[in-house]
Amino acid sequence: MRQNISFSYSAEYENDSETMNYKNDNHQNGFVQNIVIIAVLLAMVFLSQQSFAKPTAQKIISQISEKTKEYSQKAGDWLKAKTNPYIAKEVQNGGERVKEEVIKQKNNLLQNIWENLKKYFAQKFSKTFGTEVK
Repeated sequence: MRQNISFSYSAEYENDSETMNYKNDNHQNGFVQNIVIIAVLLAMVFLSQQSFAKPTAQKIISQISEKTKEYSQKAGDWLKAKTNPYIAKEVQNGGERVKEEVIKQKNNLLQNIWENLKKYFAQKFSKTFGTEVK
């Protein structure tokens, strides 16, 4: 059995080619810009490894680090503000779990030691008095 499917088409989207061209141009410009940035970064990495470019590279890197110091400080502060409460909570929970596990392992160790001591002394007494160990 076939069903007829109809689509409604609004007239307001008929002449939207200018918007599409604008979006496409922006997308292409962003793509080209990203390629240029990547190429510049790769060139900087390559040149920084060359012996003749080391003094220049060090000057450029020091200038860049001075200019980005404020931004990196703000980014570090933001990261600390966002992650420290979560990490502190997880560390506290993890610390409690570790503490419980240590107590459990300590109890297991003590019980194993006690069982081995009982077996050892039972064997010694059985040899001494000629009885059988169960």
